[in-house]
Amino acid sequence: MREILGNKKGIRDSVLNELIALYDVQVPLGQLISAELALKLADITEFINREISLYISRSGQITNIVIGGNDSVELPAVEGRRGIGRLSGIRCVHTHPNGNPELSGVDFSALKNN
Repeated sequence: MREILGNKKGIRDSVLNELIALYDVQVPLGQLISAELALKLADITEFINREISLYISRSGQITNIVIGGNDSVELPAVEGRRGIGRLSGIRCVHTHPNGNPELSGVDFSALKNN
């Protein structure tokens, strides 16, 4: 699936195309996220002033990209998960427009429920 999910209202087509191009990025095995991908996400987040989340598979392939608001982003259900108490093998990375790297209460809640 090569689409951008979430709140795309008011986002330029050029930015959406930049995000779609991220589906072609392969994260090297053993890395949570590549430095280049992290910088690109930070740049786009700063430009649009909204959170962005993406899911990365065990093989390093980006599987979902979602645009949120300036203080939260929806985390879609992970496909392929065998049970609520089991790990999915999918990494979730998301940005904060204000640059704060700390997880918020909303972040912890979303992680617990997904």
